[in-house]
Amino acid sequence: MKKYTIFGICAIALLLNVSCKKSDDSSSTSTPSLGGLSINTVPAFLPKNTVLTFQADVSDIVASDGSEHTIGLYWQVNSSTKKDTTSRNIKIENPVFEYSVDTLGVYDVHCYAFTVDNTCYATSVVDSFQAVDPEKVIQGYFGDPTSSKEVIAQDGKAWQIFNVCDATRGLSFRDSPVLDYLAGRMYNQEEAKTVCPAGMHLPSIADFRSSFGQADGTILSAEMMADVIFAGDKMWEYWPKVQISNAKHFNAMPLGYIDLTDPFNTYNHYAEYACFWTKDEENGLGKFMYIYADDPEMREGEGDKETLYMSVRCVRD
Repeated sequence: MKKYTIFGICAIALLLNVSCKKSDDSSSTSTPSLGGLSINTVPAFLPKNTVLTFQADVSDIVASDGSEHTIGLYWQVNSSTKKDTTSRNIKIENPVFEYSVDTLGVYDVHCYAFTVDNTCYATSVVDSFQAVDPEKVIQGYFGDPTSSKEVIAQDGKAWQIFNVCDATRGLSFRDSPVLDYLAGRMYNQEEAKTVCPAGMHLPSIADFRSSFGQADGTILSAEMMADVIFAGDKMWEYWPKVQISNAKHFNAMPLGYIDLTDPFNTYNHYAEYACFWTKDEENGLGKFMYIYADDPEMREGEGDKETLYMSVRCVRD
């Protein structure tokens, strides 16, 4: 999900009482601008026929020169779809904006705050999301979290071919529960040790290497990667060094990971990495296996056991 702040000259003339105090410095030619507008966010992906409610947080709106203004507010969805374009004085009324998602596609929900006497720059914020069909948004992936599909690896161990989806624990990929069905959920290492179904367990690094590695333990990324299409786009970028074959039927997707210590990009570490917790630990850190888009080999990594969330695959006892 992306959020932007946009400034533009307010060109709206409405029947509102406006009080705009200009700078006492008559030699100044700069125009003050508004800032501080924010709105509640929604998941990056939502199912069709969802009804959304938005509300602006107007408590921090200020003018860059500190002057006082009466502010108007209105909403718009996409460039060609206008909703709730009746502007309101936010000191009197700031209702929620309700929007029904009735078709598949990308939606940009704009909220505008402005002064109507055209003496200040307006400000706006945009929250973007995509309406998807949860059963069709990912194609080319052979797993189904509601099934018991497994693959028998070269060492005879039975592995799940999908990411674990336990609705009672973990977090959703891109904070979008609609994708849990095919993408599974992500867990910290402590949770990862508890989400495998009866008769299965969280694998070790040694399990990965004996099940999918060559004689020296090297795991070829291309043999683990699923050439999946997500919302019409290839998830793995093309790299000459990695020719995706999914020969091991592992179905790795580049869902990345979730980092709770990153306040700005908590859910945005995706598109290049496929990360899977193991049960191993070292120096107080959890160990995991990961695939990077242009790296021919699957690698080992380590990270915080509580704040990093990754996908989980289980292997039979």
